[in-house]
Amino acid sequence: MKQELFDELVASVREGGAILRGEVAPSRRFTVKPTDVKRIRANYKLSNLTTPDRSGNNSAGGKFGKTCQVWRDL
Repeated sequence: MKQELFDELVASVREGGAILRGEVAPSRRFTVKPTDVKRIRANYKLSNLTTPDRSGNNSAGGKFGKTCQVWRDL
C-alpha cells in the first residue's frame, strides 16, 4: 500500500475512534429504513425457502439449510 493511502487510512480510523468516544461529532449521519422482507417476498411470490436460493445459496442443505428450516418453522 502506498504510504499516502496508508496515512489517510490511519487518520480515518483515528477519526472514527474519536467519533465513537464522543470526542468529535460526525460530519454526516445516515438513517437506513429496515427492509420489509415480507413485502418483497409477496411481490416476487417467493417463500422463505426460495429466497436464499435466488441469492445463490443452497436452502436444501449445507450452510443455510438449518437457517431455512428455522425460518419455515416460524
